[in-house]
Amino acid sequence: MEGVGSKDILILALSCLLLFGNYYAYDNPAALNRQLMAHLQLDYDTWQYELNLLYVVYSFPNMFLPYFGGRLVDKFGSRVLVIYSSIGVFGQLLFSAGIHTRSTAMLLVGRFLFGVGGESVVVIQGCLMASCFDGRMLSFALSLNLCVSRLGSVANAILSPVLDKWWGVETAVMGGTVACLISFSSSILLLAILPTQEFTTSAIESVIHSTATLDEEGEAGMFMRETPATETTPLLLIPMEPAPALTSYYAFSVFPKSFWILCLMYVVFYGTAWSFGNTASDFLQAKWYTNDPITAGLVMSIPDSTSSILVVVFGYFLDPNRYGCLLLVLCFLAITVVHGVLGFTQFNPVFPLLCLGVAYSINPAVIWPSVAIVIQREERKLFGPRNNRRHSDRGRPSILGAAYGVCTSTLNMALTVIPLCAAWMRVNSGGGWAALEAFYCGLACVGFVGAVSLYFMNGLHDGSSDDGFAEVVHFRRVDD
Repeated sequence: MEGVGSKDILILALSCLLLFGNYYAYDNPAALNRQLMAHLQLDYDTWQYELNLLYVVYSFPNMFLPYFGGRLVDKFGSRVLVIYSSIGVFGQLLFSAGIHTRSTAMLLVGRFLFGVGGESVVVIQGCLMASCFDGRMLSFALSLNLCVSRLGSVANAILSPVLDKWWGVETAVMGGTVACLISFSSSILLLAILPTQEFTTSAIESVIHSTATLDEEGEAGMFMRETPATETTPLLLIPMEPAPALTSYYAFSVFPKSFWILCLMYVVFYGTAWSFGNTASDFLQAKWYTNDPITAGLVMSIPDSTSSILVVVFGYFLDPNRYGCLLLVLCFLAITVVHGVLGFTQFNPVFPLLCLGVAYSINPAVIWPSVAIVIQREERKLFGPRNNRRHSDRGRPSILGAAYGVCTSTLNMALTVIPLCAAWMRVNSGGGWAALEAFYCGLACVGFVGAVSLYFMNGLHDGSSDDGFAEVVHFRRVDD
């Protein structure tokens, strides 16, 4: 890594640990599904609602958090990293205490606070990488962050059932708390070694505000400098100069049809993936690995293990501007087939879950940059072509921040509804899993129809030039 010093490597290593604990603890209830039900002494139907409610309360605050996060950043500056990280740790500690006391209310409050802290650290982590790296090194850094974060989910799926078998469910949940404390320690070390100028409040505020459709005065749109995308911070937006104000009505009215199709595909993809992950352990034990949570955990980790490795490769080499529509069609078709096989056959789940992991790698690498493609194409229609010289574009209006705000808010709204729908289906299905897998197939089919529609609309072709995608996120093409 030419031009990267030892301090940069240390910053990257610590940054990778920031979300390891978050991903580990987030999936704790899923990996300990049946064990928690027995420990909390709940009947199966009640537990299905309680389990999915734990994920709903995690997502709920993040429907609104971007609107208020900027004020805290202004007040506390770079210390906000430790503040948000400590909120997440406190929430996980409260969740662990709720397990010990068997208090459902404490569990829900803990998960709520865990969501407030964890999702905010996601944003700050992206800002930190944008402040310390650029070019291809930035792309690599963001992909590596996502890779290590997803390994947290893998570690949880493998270790939690083992800890439960050896020392009980309370100890297994405390494993998530320990992982969060490791991430919290990395935030303290980062704050200690980072100079103030490398981690500015304006950089953090820009990313937090980019997930909101409007700021507090009803204005939308900042002229942004774009950098490579990841799953959780899809496009880091660093402000250069305020652009002319755009009203919310105007921003919504000019979004093209292709954007709304992409937004729908984003919602059904993550709604399916995360909701399936919530119940995967129970599903695998019920159908293939009876009373064997350790093996179920190993198999459950396959999609995350596969995607954590491949997402770095696909995120770097795939060009959505050329192949995006076709890749999305194939991904949603694969997801539909996989859930059909899992729900309606006795076929060994290992290979279908491997295919699911590949789809989980490609889909986010295509959808998020594709939003930038269609929105920037629309901006060229509305405001004229972008000048190749960056500084001559100052003051040029942008609707890109508002577009990503719509995607993020819509996703979190969906994640408060889809898990509860899944719980209702599970409870009212008479003990079988076919109805729930059919539900996931239906969601994936919606994404498939959207991808086919986008393909026939030629929705991801950047009409300005063949290099349009490189202009959006600064990726180099494979054939360059």
